[in-house]
Amino acid sequence: MKKKVAVCISSYGIVNSPSLLNLINFLHKTYDLTLILDKVADIDFYFCKNRYNSVRMSKLKIFNFLFKKKYDQQHLIVAVDPSGYCLALDMFKKEIPKLYYCLELHLNNDHAALTYPYSIRKKERKKINQISGLLIQSEERKRIFISDYGLDHKLNSFLLPVTYEGKAVTKRDEFLHEAFFIPRDKKILLHLGGIGEWFSSLKFVDIFSKVQGWALVFHGEYDSKYKKKIDEYIRVNKITNVYISNFYGPSTDLMDKILASSDAGLAWYNDNSKNFSTAGESSGKISAYLRYGLPIISKKYPSTKRVIEKNKCGVCISEESQLIFALEKVNDRHTLFRENCHKLYNKRYNFSLYRPKLKVFFNKLIT
Repeated sequence: MKKKVAVCISSYGIVNSPSLLNLINFLHKTYDLTLILDKVADIDFYFCKNRYNSVRMSKLKIFNFLFKKKYDQQHLIVAVDPSGYCLALDMFKKEIPKLYYCLELHLNNDHAALTYPYSIRKKERKKINQISGLLIQSEERKRIFISDYGLDHKLNSFLLPVTYEGKAVTKRDEFLHEAFFIPRDKKILLHLGGIGEWFSSLKFVDIFSKVQGWALVFHGEYDSKYKKKIDEYIRVNKITNVYISNFYGPSTDLMDKILASSDAGLAWYNDNSKNFSTAGESSGKISAYLRYGLPIISKKYPSTKRVIEKNKCGVCISEESQLIFALEKVNDRHTLFRENCHKLYNKRYNFSLYRPKLKVFFNKLIT
């Protein structure tokens, strides 16, 4: 009989998180998995409901007794980030979440762009010293997390960068060229993750007005007011090589086409928090670019230098104004960078590489 594992997720997007989906699929195939979900979008809940044993707490609060009778006996409880941890504390009164999966660094005095209210912070930090294991993306983020939470540096930990399922993708596509009528002689620089101040999106739009031979495509969510600001800037300045994708959704096929029709990837994080400056191994866009062989242009941090520069997968720059220099370097070394992206992905960012050791790690935590 399979051991019972519960994963508690609250206030977090699931469909667009490859790391979380990979872990859920692994647990589903290996153990008797139950997902405990609260404050998640309908698209996330129904995606999970159609694939896994999923419970949505907002629908079950009046059936609390029935929930506990059916799900209270778990061999391992996994909590995802602070809200997931507090959800686990609420739902499992006799058991504690032994494994904490840190997807985002919610630091006590450094949690820019994250929802981390005092009530959650107080509740989480009062009990977190009871965890037996930590799942996190890099040694750098592990040190920061353990120091901020006052945990034992010998805590049983597993380093799992943001991964995708499957080998590197070498095929090419013309989707973006066709969708936006971009001339075939222009290369495409893709920025995944939408537009925002913390991505310096408007600055890059302005810089691209002076760029020859390239088009810039933004894809992902955005604040409508900020988008209007960019739309107006593009219109007034008659910029013809910047596009904002309105193709948005959880479709794997869509993302496949967008990535396969791009020539390089922009992964820009302003220095707003340690969550951004340590993004080298924790960025979904960086691992996606690696998988599709897109040379990466990123802001220079120790984490991005470690991933991108050390492995010759692109260019790290200090300021947005250096983008044109970076594009020239990508043009000159595109074949080398592309080959190295594929190599690094297959070596470090394919989830299948981690399954055997993950199973050993989980079995040690299971009672």
